[in-house]
Amino acid sequence: TSGTTILPSLEFVTESAYYDETTKLGGEGAPKVEYVVPEDFPAHTVKAMTDGAERVYEFLSCRGAIRVDFVVDETGTAFALEVNTTPGLQEHSNLPVSCAHAGISYAELLTGLLAQALAEARPAPWVTS
Repeated sequence: TSGTTILPSLEFVTESAYYDETTKLGGEGAPKVEYVVPEDFPAHTVKAMTDGAERVYEFLSCRGAIRVDFVVDETGTAFALEVNTTPGLQEHSNLPVSCAHAGISYAELLTGLLAQALAEARPAPWVTS
């Protein structure tokens, strides 16, 4: 899609049995979680996730940033799990971390999202001229 940026996939690595809210958000006593760009995914797996995420974006007529979560089985087959239309923007969240791996700074991410929102802004339906 013209203008769409597909960011690198991230894999979360944690000692926790579950990737729940406590693990994801951290804090005192929370299991440590690390986001890494998987180096060992087969090319067909990466392509399936990239193509799938792009199709979802187009089908849902998304604008701005979304995150499509996948699970990958032992054969390298990717299964779409969910679509997050409002991914976290905290500096340590998945989206900014993936951007950093793509060479996009946190400031560039935020200003880019704001610029896109302003360019597409429409008056609220209750505002009259």
